[in-house]
Amino acid sequence: MMQCVMKCANRSSSVYMTFGEFCLLAKKLKNGLDRGIPRSVQFSRLLEKDQEKHIRGIKKNSRSLNSYDVFLGGSCNPTTWRKDLAIPYLQDAGVSFYNPQVDHWSQDLIEIEHAAKENAAILFYVIDSQTRNVVSDIETANFAANHKNLVLVIHPQDAVAGSVIAGEHISYREAEDIREALTMLHKIAANQGTLVFDNIPEALNNVIQ
Repeated sequence: MMQCVMKCANRSSSVYMTFGEFCLLAKKLKNGLDRGIPRSVQFSRLLEKDQEKHIRGIKKNSRSLNSYDVFLGGSCNPTTWRKDLAIPYLQDAGVSFYNPQVDHWSQDLIEIEHAAKENAAILFYVIDSQTRNVVSDIETANFAANHKNLVLVIHPQDAVAGSVIAGEHISYREAEDIREALTMLHKIAANQGTLVFDNIPEALNNVIQ
């Protein structure tokens, strides 16, 4: 999947969707289905009448919202790197940030998170082995391929057989898959000129400087 992201980075068309915009489209489709509108009808309506207008509105709203210096992306629950390390460090330095990790997440936050990513001066992403990181891996590879101002921290060596992810003990094969995915992500990001670190304090210090 991350190799597909690299190919998409070389697209020549100016008409495309970001990941956040796709999530919003999926949300609208679900809402239509919940109201009893046939899927084929609601999909055609969205594509033919509303999609371009909706996406233009998202981008306009994104530009009008207050921007943050840093977006804290990457591994979320059960990780605590944001509150333990990143947030205190950034607060002490007087750097504004957006933290997408909340106690009660809802679909209403999709657009807010998307706007924060679009406007942040720096995308600070930490990818560790406490979660499977499927979405974060793809999203981060996309940012790197599109030369976003990304600072990345990766801990591929932490994935070992028997580790607990989402309440499950992962197998040797899955641990190996996670390590390989993170190693590939490291190579993709580094090849695109992204700053890649193996520890959070060093990466945060680079952000402040």
